[in-house]
Amino acid sequence: MNTSNDSLEERLNNSLKLVTEQNKRLINFSYIVSHNLRSHTSNIKTIIDLLQVTNDQTERLELLTHLKTVSDSLDNTLHNLNEVVAIQTVKVLNIETINVFNYIEKEIAVLSKEIELKKASIINKVSNDVLINYNPAYFESIIFNFLSNAIKYSSSERQPVIILEIEFIQNRTVLSISDNGLGIDLEKNADKLFGLNKTFHGNKDAKGIGLFISKNQIEAMDGKIEVESTLNIGTTFKIHL
Repeated sequence: MNTSNDSLEERLNNSLKLVTEQNKRLINFSYIVSHNLRSHTSNIKTIIDLLQVTNDQTERLELLTHLKTVSDSLDNTLHNLNEVVAIQTVKVLNIETINVFNYIEKEIAVLSKEIELKKASIINKVSNDVLINYNPAYFESIIFNFLSNAIKYSSSERQPVIILEIEFIQNRTVLSISDNGLGIDLEKNADKLFGLNKTFHGNKDAKGIGLFISKNQIEAMDGKIEVESTLNIGTTFKIHL
């Protein structure tokens, strides 16, 4: 048995997997960019066309208001896409040893007003001795976004309960964030769940950005997300750190 050839083949296979995954991300990102920018530019063109044919001042003012709204939305989209580009192109990330329990408690404190408003119960079951090597800014952002979403999409029919736990799967630390909120119809929305500007419950405060950014941050750290959800029962996200 030639261990040298086996080692070379393994390295080639790993490189192929990496390139394939990067190509998938690139294709997905290009689709997101083209879809979102096309939507904004189409709206802007429509409004400008209407401005060119109307002489009614009230209608013109209304159209200009719409134009500003679309322009602001385009600016936000470009900002968010730029953030994802930054995530994907950083070659060397700052990695530190992080106490998972402490970082969760920090984000719970940051969200204290929202938690109090919804009368939510956040149960941090993570042991205070669990350490991971991770980018601190990414980890803060990930915890904040998932907790924020769980609070935002809580059910009015019951007290919101959000549970955070750690398990170890195949030498990976996996953080589970479970809630008893509105849930997601995964049969209809699984492919849209982590898309930019994708929302599912008609919440006026929802922007469909948090999960999109978090997914890119997690994948930039060679992790992945799994989701289990049932409508009107709740959702569990498993983050492989």
